[in-house]
Amino acid sequence: MRPLVERFDERVRHDMSRFDRPREPAHSRCSVLRDPASEEDIRRAEKRLGARLPPSYHSFLLLSNGAYASALGAEIQYPYFQKQWRHGLLRVADVDLTVNADPTGVHIWCEHVPEHNNPDNDFLPKPGDPQLVRYYSPYRDGVVVTHIHNGTNRLALVPRRGYDDWELWDFHWEGASAHPSFANFLEWFVARPDRRPKAEDADRLVTMFTTEGTWTLEHVAELGDPRVVKLAGEAIDAGTVDQRIPLLLGRMGGPDSLRLLHSFTRAAGAPSVSNPHGLGALRRRRPRGPSPRRACRSQRAGAQPGRTALGCSLTACGSMVSGMRPMLSLLEFPADDPERARRFWSELLGASFEVRVEGQGDGWQTPGGAPAIGVHARGRGPGDSFSLPYFEVDDLAGAIDRVKSLGGTVVHPGARWAICKDSEGSPFGLALADGAPNTPST
Repeated sequence: MRPLVERFDERVRHDMSRFDRPREPAHSRCSVLRDPASEEDIRRAEKRLGARLPPSYHSFLLLSNGAYASALGAEIQYPYFQKQWRHGLLRVADVDLTVNADPTGVHIWCEHVPEHNNPDNDFLPKPGDPQLVRYYSPYRDGVVVTHIHNGTNRLALVPRRGYDDWELWDFHWEGASAHPSFANFLEWFVARPDRRPKAEDADRLVTMFTTEGTWTLEHVAELGDPRVVKLAGEAIDAGTVDQRIPLLLGRMGGPDSLRLLHSFTRAAGAPSVSNPHGLGALRRRRPRGPSPRRACRSQRAGAQPGRTALGCSLTACGSMVSGMRPMLSLLEFPADDPERARRFWSELLGASFEVRVEGQGDGWQTPGGAPAIGVHARGRGPGDSFSLPYFEVDDLAGAIDRVKSLGGTVVHPGARWAICKDSEGSPFGLALADGAPNTPST
């Protein structure tokens, strides 16, 4: 186990951007690993949990009592954000049963949808690439071993009857992928293809940014290519509202980057970089002009409470409020050949498609205002087979209840997303608005 854990540590640090730094004390120690747990620490945790922890995870704890990393990589220190996102492996004293640590997830995956709990869909994962979970009932007996990131991402150990070692489930917004054991998860992580840019790719990455509008500027910066500042300056001079550019400049630092950053903030009327949290606000800034959602909220202020659960996005359809329109947040297109589909939609719409960031799922998505257009690999899940419109809502649980009361059905509920069908069987999605409270959907 020791060589495997050491390779995990090396791979996590290898995958980090040259502009990022791991949170303390990982940065000072040059390692995402923690001090070892003792056998007594583990025994106390097992007594509290009422179960013996699986062998490979037990061995890991004796080498590192959790880690400042997870399947998402290293926990990063974000100097421009007040909130620091945690997703790393917990100390054994902090791990907890799924029913305590993730009651919403247990409700969604183990109780709500019959297809998720049909034993006929059960299988045991094989070593290698993780396999999509089809039978979620065992999750209610599991143990969450990481922080729960963004209400979605988490790692959980799940026991299986007749097996000493437990499966490791990696949850993302569309479900969970299973590894046969914690050790198999570590082996998969260290063996993943290296997706960091290579020096010979620099010219191609520059061309993709300048001619195709693809977000490759961060990769160019990662290579230390001096053209990155010139490209960023040209984009700012052209009036870009892509907030990733100032965020990248802030991470890069240096006098030329900061000069451009000041130019962007002055032109956009964004917070000054003298504000220690100003760059965090840039991420949330939208292009100039009235915000449909903000205007909708102001019109809704005088409406009767409880008229609809869908909020401003769909209230206009249901109550015919004057001046309000339904607002799409995302149009999603699954594809058998995602790269071919990305090229098709990019050329048809004249829009750039960027690799999705954390919390958006897999594939590509257009940046900027709503509705975004998304492309991802076709799968077997309820949201992975057909093109879907996603409507933004402020209350996902209430919206789902409203769908049911109007004669629709809920195919796949989630913590922040839900796949539904209307009264005629046509599928559509609901997406919880940023900043809206995350409540269980029923």
